[in-house]
Amino acid sequence: MKKYLLLLWLISAASCASADKIGYMIITTDEIKSHLTELNRFVELKERQGYDVSLRTDWGGGEGDAAAENLRTFLVKEHKASPSLEYVLLIGDPEPKNGDVPMKNFSSLGWYYKDDKAYHHYVEVPTNIYYEDLHTDFDKDKDGRFGEWTRKDEVLEIYTPDGSCKLLGTDDGVGDVDESRSFENMFDVCVGRIPCYKGEPNNYRYVDDMLRATVNYQSGLYDSEYLNRVLINMIPLDGVSERPERFKDPNYYFGEAVKKDVFDKYGFECTRIYDREAVDRGYVLPGTDNVYINDIFNRKNSVAQTVDVWNKGYAIHIWSTHGYTHGATAIIDTKNIGKLSKLHPCFIMAGSCSIGPPEVADNLAFSFLREQVAVSVIYAGTSIYGIPQKDFGGDDNYGSSLFYRFADGVCGGKTAGKAMASAFRYAPKSWHYWSNLATINLMGDPSIRLRKIKKQ
Repeated sequence: MKKYLLLLWLISAASCASADKIGYMIITTDEIKSHLTELNRFVELKERQGYDVSLRTDWGGGEGDAAAENLRTFLVKEHKASPSLEYVLLIGDPEPKNGDVPMKNFSSLGWYYKDDKAYHHYVEVPTNIYYEDLHTDFDKDKDGRFGEWTRKDEVLEIYTPDGSCKLLGTDDGVGDVDESRSFENMFDVCVGRIPCYKGEPNNYRYVDDMLRATVNYQSGLYDSEYLNRVLINMIPLDGVSERPERFKDPNYYFGEAVKKDVFDKYGFECTRIYDREAVDRGYVLPGTDNVYINDIFNRKNSVAQTVDVWNKGYAIHIWSTHGYTHGATAIIDTKNIGKLSKLHPCFIMAGSCSIGPPEVADNLAFSFLREQVAVSVIYAGTSIYGIPQKDFGGDDNYGSSLFYRFADGVCGGKTAGKAMASAFRYAPKSWHYWSNLATINLMGDPSIRLRKIKKQ
């Protein structure tokens, strides 16, 4: 009888201890799990850090949108059963239409110009928000388009591929998300992602490399000298040469704001790469320490300079520039990632559009993790900005403001996932704000924290 009571006590104590821990779930497939050699080491790290870790392949599976629905249904059920679940790491193919652990396509708005008139149209944007916010109906109007924006006093003409026109924001209530939707405490769980593309050469080895780098970083196995340094890289966004009549957004306003308000506050040494105009206007004084001048009209030289500076080692590399699948304009591209050192894996805060399309296996965002240049990458599918934006601490959701708040959260000690959640602080207010929010995604371990060494 005593042995029986002791056994019950031990079971009860173990259950209470588990209930007190923060839940961390890794979701993948049996196929991927069977090929990974570093996954157990990663699980052991998370357990040492105090998480209640579960590794799940029984979430329903499938491909494309069927898999996305199975995954969200599974997470809703699991979070309801275990509210302590806070972090989810997805390992698999993220491609929305055919991937085995896919992202979900939302219907965001884009626009194009014809005869000096702006036309709006639907753009499919892959997102992980579908798995982070588990309580919102993202197809409220049941039209099969998820994550549509609506606002009754903001009437937009939406042109579909067949040429027909639909009014978004009329009294019909078309849409799924509106300005009443507050994003305070929006996330039920924080999601990070490590891609593993089906059929791609070395896909399992790449995942093992990323897991190994993540474990080594969090275990303090890299040289710590670089952990107090930040690289700020700002490229002008408008009116540089091709459209000089437009009001320029020189972009160093963002660089200086995040330096002064965030990185200086937390004691980081900052290196800046700015356009010549920052010096010509006297915004950055000639001879200022750790300031480099970017030749944006010679992108080859500009990228080469970035590589040289980056290889000095930085805990964070934050930038703002235009982007495309394989590059961040005048900063870095996939052809040059191999020249970057693997000895200083960092947090990358990439304020560039379109650098992480999941249908392209060698996109820029994924390449940073694959090549072990970074241990955490936050990036944007689209990033609409203000011209010229000078205030980044307000309640707007311009791309730079989101990255500003994310940087403040990470430097203040929050995990990458929690910092991203706290950056999503305010109601969208307009379709372009919602477009920014819907397309910000996180690659890597969502529970990772920035390592920082205090100066003696």
